[in-house]
Amino acid sequence: MALSRSATGSNSFCRPCQAQGRGFTETVLDHSTGDLICTTCGLVLQGRCIDEAAEWRNFETDSVDLGMKFNEKQRGGGTDGQIDKMTGSLPSTSFSGSCAGFESLGKFQSMVDTQSLSLTLSSSDRMSKNVTSKLTDYAKSAQLTESTLQRCLKFVNHLAEKNQLGKQHDVPWYYAIVYLACREERTSQTTRELAAAGFPSSSSGSEDEFEKQMRKKIKSLERPQALGTLLRAAKKSYIQPQELVPRFVSKLSLSRQVEQPAMVIAQNARKYKILELGSLKDGETEQYAIIASAIFMATHLLCGDTANLSLTDVAIVAKIPEVTVRAVYGCMRSHYKQALLPEDFKDRLQNGMLPELPPAKDPTPRRPEVPTVRTAAILAS
Repeated sequence: MALSRSATGSNSFCRPCQAQGRGFTETVLDHSTGDLICTTCGLVLQGRCIDEAAEWRNFETDSVDLGMKFNEKQRGGGTDGQIDKMTGSLPSTSFSGSCAGFESLGKFQSMVDTQSLSLTLSSSDRMSKNVTSKLTDYAKSAQLTESTLQRCLKFVNHLAEKNQLGKQHDVPWYYAIVYLACREERTSQTTRELAAAGFPSSSSGSEDEFEKQMRKKIKSLERPQALGTLLRAAKKSYIQPQELVPRFVSKLSLSRQVEQPAMVIAQNARKYKILELGSLKDGETEQYAIIASAIFMATHLLCGDTANLSLTDVAIVAKIPEVTVRAVYGCMRSHYKQALLPEDFKDRLQNGMLPELPPAKDPTPRRPEVPTVRTAAILAS
């Protein structure tokens, strides 16, 4: 309970105490209830008093600091004109509601904020606000988590502070920021996935060209002059299977029982160097092919002939060429009994409780349709 002592005045004495000959008594003001209380007899002399002191509100953003800085109160009013550089917004109270009155108040508030920002923001802050707004839209289209979005905004703020933000950026640059943020948050998305999400809003000639541009932007952002000092996980070329397998399994509508053995198979493929990363032209594509093959192997080992999953399906989900998946799967299949399987799978395989894996056959080429007699006659005419 927040109390403050009241000065002597017309409202600082208790009439019952005065009638008993006690004279003036000291009073306190309870800020939580607005009550003026006599300290001698405990009588509430006045209710709902107006506190004319400075306003303090508990709207401070949560932080990871300890001690006095944790969830500390923030001064109300917002008269100092401070602007949040992460979002480019003013720290003002907002109006929300479904009735017409709230909608009109919201429109007026938006007009005032826009005018205030135009008068207060510098050119660099204005640029940061525009980049932040576009980045938020692209992040929503990629269905990112809130923590990943905050990481993206942190990257933008860091670039702005180092004067490395620039003035104009294309769509691949924004998705390069998203890619690095996903890597740092351990929710990695492949460059092919992000290229598929960002290509419709870009002027690039093709999805492959969009991915190529995005990779160039990623390398540029990884420089020490840009985001290099902030990056930890993104500096490593290898992506852990735990970050990709659950999402691929979900997209394939498979049981979650497939996830754990698929992760072990993918990890063992790297541990025992069944495939040397980088043997293909693109090491990242080979990682995705290993994970796609591991999911295919785990599904067929668990379900056998009832597994309704083809290498074409996993190639489509991983967004890599089917030929690459078949080549990687063929190499992994020839070693899976000795090194790739989890320990419980090896015991079950020796007891004849696991089915054999299907061979890595090339897709059967489609034969041209032979025209019927009637169709041939029509074509001849």
